[in-house]
Amino acid sequence: PTLNAYAKRLGDTMDVPFKTEIVVYMGLIDKTVEDDVDALAGIIGHELGHICLGHHTKDWNDANYKLAQSDNAIGVTATREMEHACDLFGATISAKAGYDPNGIVRNFMRGRKALGDTFFWEALAYDHPSATERLAVLDQNREQMWQAVIDFEVGVEMLKMGNYQCATESFEGALAYFPD
Repeated sequence: PTLNAYAKRLGDTMDVPFKTEIVVYMGLIDKTVEDDVDALAGIIGHELGHICLGHHTKDWNDANYKLAQSDNAIGVTATREMEHACDLFGATISAKAGYDPNGIVRNFMRGRKALGDTFFWEALAYDHPSATERLAVLDQNREQMWQAVIDFEVGVEMLKMGNYQCATESFEGALAYFPD
């Protein structure tokens, strides 16, 4: 099974902005996501990060880029720095959407445990970081992610009790950790 997910532009010109698709292969879901919707949200958020952070704005006349964007890509165009940025983006957008931002962390931990540190084939090409490297970068931001989750959960409970002022303050507190 294929252990991968990717975002790719649709269309054949730069005149078609924001037309993209995100693909998550069942192999990745079976081996690392399992039944963890928060992990899936993190993966989708990561791929969305490639789009929102402008990683898909390369010149479409670049033959290597076209190859990397094809369904049968054998090369990739991301850098390690792009991947780290997208991991953090995935955790951040997951938190903003009400998911546990540590879902992406669990995804990497499961993959590393079940399949080894370079379970993503891209890590073998050295343009993607290993699972351990990704976990280390995410861990540097873990305190903020957990605080955002706590604030969000308190906000949900305040809504249930009808305390809209406290709920608003809690949600604003969660968003303050991820201002962009």
